[in-house]
Amino acid sequence: MSIVTKKSFDEQMLDGLEEWRKQHPDDEYWDNEKVVEWLIDERQFGLERRITKKWLAKRLAKAQNRKHVRNAQGRRVREYHCARLPIPDGSGKFVQKTFWAHRAELGAAFAHKSMEGRQKQAEGFCRSMFNDARDLNDNNENLADNFIQLDLDFSYVTGDKPKQSVQVIPTDAPHDSKALGKKKPR
Repeated sequence: MSIVTKKSFDEQMLDGLEEWRKQHPDDEYWDNEKVVEWLIDERQFGLERRITKKWLAKRLAKAQNRKHVRNAQGRRVREYHCARLPIPDGSGKFVQKTFWAHRAELGAAFAHKSMEGRQKQAEGFCRSMFNDARDLNDNNENLADNFIQLDLDFSYVTGDKPKQSVQVIPTDAPHDSKALGKKKPR
C-alpha cells in the first residue's frame, strides 16, 4: 500500500515554476509576475486574475527564498537567486524590478547583482541592530552596568577565518555618545 501525500503550496508553486522553465529554456532569468500569469493561464486558478497574479507572485518569491539544496561541497545553498534590475517603464524612465534565476544557470553579472543586493540587506540589518543596541545602552537604565556590545565577526557561522581583522563595536562606550553629540540619560 502506498501513501499519497499532498504537496505543500510552496512545492506546488515550485513545480509550476519548473514547468515554466522547461517551456522557456532560453530565458536565463525571469519575472515572477510573468511566471504566475503563465501559471494562471495553464492551471486556470479561479480567483480574480489581477489579485491572483500579485498574490501568487509574492507566494512564489517566498517559496523560492525558502528552497535550499546541498551543493557539490555539501553546503546548504539557495536554489533560486533574485536581483533587482533596472528596466524601462512606459515613459522611458527606468524602474527597479525583481528578477529570479536558477543557481545553475545564472550569469556572472546577475550573480554579482544578486549578492550585492543581499550584502546591502545584511548591512541594513547590522545598521538597524547597531542603532537599537546604541539606543538601549543610551536610554535604558537597566543596562547601566551591563552595556550591550555587538561582535560582528561572523566567521564562526561560516567556518571560515576572516581575511581582515574584525573589531567588537563598543556601542556602550560613553565617549561614543559624546562624539555624536548625544548625552547619556541620568
